[in-house]
Amino acid sequence: MPAVVVLLTLLLLAGAFTVSQRDRLAGTATDRIFVVANTGGEGVCLRRTANIDDKDSSICYEEGTRLTSIGPDETGAGGTFHHIRDSKGNTGWVPARYTVEER
Repeated sequence: MPAVVVLLTLLLLAGAFTVSQRDRLAGTATDRIFVVANTGGEGVCLRRTANIDDKDSSICYEEGTRLTSIGPDETGAGGTFHHIRDSKGNTGWVPARYTVEER
């Protein structure tokens, strides 16, 4: 019986590792950090969807704000967008052109 538990645990860990590696290779790892930049000092507002016109003007970020990736980038109306979460837990999309990736 313990051998079955060990085998199942190893299979689960191998699957999680494979997904993590796939995401990293595809550039969709959720541990990416983006910093708001290139806005000319105006900042950027969160979008509800990956669409430049779907702006939530009540949630905007100043240059230098750190945002955490929560999924893969998406190309939508207006370019490429990062799927992010801010420090307050708000989630949505920001245009990639207004961010730089923190290294």
